[in-house]
Amino acid sequence: MSALDLQSERYSPTGNLASTGAKNQLGRPKLDPITVLVRESVQNAWDARADRENGSVAVHFELTHAGVEQLASLCDTVFAQRPLEGIDLQRVAAGGALPLLTISDRGTVGLGGPTRADIVVDEHAPRDFVDFLRNLGEPPDRSCSGGTYGYGKASLYAVSRAGCILVDTQVESPRGLPERRFMGAGLGHPYVDRLGQSRCTGRHWWGRTGIDGIVEPLLHEEARLLSERLSLPGFAGSLGTNITIVDFDTGGRSPKAAMDLLTRAVLWNFWPKMIALPDGGVPMTFTAAIDGAALRIPRPDEHPTLRTYAKALKNARRCALGGQRPPDTFEVKCSNPNRHLGWLALVRDARTVRAGDRLDAEAGGLDVEASSHIALMRSAELVVRYLPSAPLQTDILHYGAVFVASTAEEVDAAFSKSEPPTHDDWVVPQLTDPNQRTLVRVGLRRIHETVQAATQPENVPPGPGAAGHLGGLSQLFGRILVGLPGIGGGLAAEPARGTRTRPEVEQEAEVELAPEFEDAVAKNPVEQVPGGDAHAAEPPSPTTPAETSPTTRPGEVDGPAPPRPPGKPRIRVSAPTLAELDGVAVLQLAVDVKSGVRSRGTRITASACAVLDSGDSETHPPAGADVPSVYCWQRPDGAFVPGEGNEVEVETANDGVWLVFVRLIDDAEVRVQVAGEAVANP
Repeated sequence: MSALDLQSERYSPTGNLASTGAKNQLGRPKLDPITVLVRESVQNAWDARADRENGSVAVHFELTHAGVEQLASLCDTVFAQRPLEGIDLQRVAAGGALPLLTISDRGTVGLGGPTRADIVVDEHAPRDFVDFLRNLGEPPDRSCSGGTYGYGKASLYAVSRAGCILVDTQVESPRGLPERRFMGAGLGHPYVDRLGQSRCTGRHWWGRTGIDGIVEPLLHEEARLLSERLSLPGFAGSLGTNITIVDFDTGGRSPKAAMDLLTRAVLWNFWPKMIALPDGGVPMTFTAAIDGAALRIPRPDEHPTLRTYAKALKNARRCALGGQRPPDTFEVKCSNPNRHLGWLALVRDARTVRAGDRLDAEAGGLDVEASSHIALMRSAELVVRYLPSAPLQTDILHYGAVFVASTAEEVDAAFSKSEPPTHDDWVVPQLTDPNQRTLVRVGLRRIHETVQAATQPENVPPGPGAAGHLGGLSQLFGRILVGLPGIGGGLAAEPARGTRTRPEVEQEAEVELAPEFEDAVAKNPVEQVPGGDAHAAEPPSPTTPAETSPTTRPGEVDGPAPPRPPGKPRIRVSAPTLAELDGVAVLQLAVDVKSGVRSRGTRITASACAVLDSGDSETHPPAGADVPSVYCWQRPDGAFVPGEGNEVEVETANDGVWLVFVRLIDDAEVRVQVAGEAVANP
């Protein structure tokens, strides 16, 4: 095969965009260049999907090291002609283990349309080839897409030490047949040609020179043969694109460390595309390898932090489709102008993150062990950023929230235009349209306020009946107990509909808590609520005249006065903690008991039940099903009460902090309810 021709762009009399200007369009991203590469390349693949409604896109990243034949093809065929300045191909010519990173997408339309920017086509016809390889700053021609500026391609050149990429694509020709295209491109810096007569922009293309001197891509069989010599992935009749980054810059990392960062960036930035839709389809699949050895990209619903975000996204999607609103899912609206801005969903989970599970900020994720963030995304469901919010007031839980903006054109346009070229933030000041500024500003404020309200401790007035004495607390605990992998637990996160004012309660005498619970109660205060039971003795009715004997004076009642009923106990319950007792996974609650006056003590009842998807308690579990239950009780002196039972009688002399341990079950949400009843003297 003959060597490819080189065309170096020269400045026209009316001017051009220099290569340095193209590189600077992305600004100075806070993210690592490899993370920016992942975000931009995957976003481009998503925008190029073939089936806009139900299609799935597959993206594969592979780092290879060029062998002898590949190096010969690169040096003698692709880059036989080299620019005077700005493109560093010395490592290509020197041979050795030259790193090549190839990003392949399938399920896309490929880079179709005309191959020259000056060709006029119908407004609905594709222009992907020229938008990617010729033009700079061309926005996408599809609504609700991920990209908005068309500068993301600069990220590909930024991680090439040679400043060069190879583009191999298969598209559908105007006749409806597959058409193969291959072209090289480089982005260096401006210079003056050898004759000193022309200024060059620093942009270069390698291909075949046409009759008018413009370099065009290799086509059909010639493109296929060169691709095979370079060992690029084939297409097998499908459409799509391979982009190879020549002399991949790992940023000083080993190849393995660089690809680990790449896979982490995929997970943290595109986990929404890995979550199955209601119809079962997965929007995108991702794979990665080094020299043929596959790398594992974890599933988001298996990751100790991202599983909360995955569940939240499912809840937000359900609302967007008009389904029943799940717990802790909220509509975000703007009142003036009156617009639906999107859906916000929040999910709590146990903090089980280990140091090895932490994904650092350079990958675009969270460098925290306890998440308290909101994943912001437009309707394309590409993560823009993780917005920090207030953490939960407990050491055993964290949460993940997701906001998905509306698909309405006006709303999507406002949020998309607020993004910088790297699409990693929503910046209100850069919007010039006042309505768009209002929509984004109000949206961000409503998101923040809603999450604050949903994650702060709530005081709910006690309800009626025996369960009502600590009904508010049981609901609070239900919202705290969340799914634990392998041992159950749960979350009953129905948004509170009660008042946020503090309920009026009787003042409680000071109770000295056991030292091991002082910190738990101080960090997680729970409102003191009067004890008692609906079936407790009622106060005596007002005295009515009774039959009197001749010796009874008027106004006196014959016989002794009725005894006064026992006073109600006072109960305080600490924040729950996860524990293990005798090898059993349990939830531990501290119940501080102070018996009422004129009583022998207090009867404490703790009950637990599984929570259905609807948020209701499971009152009739299936036959033979495992159910949560009280495992045992522990007295203030540390002794355990023998046997299992949901009820314990606390004598006045044993007032203090009792522990109740509730057995958890697999794959279930759990609600705990506590109630107290005075025990009358004999």
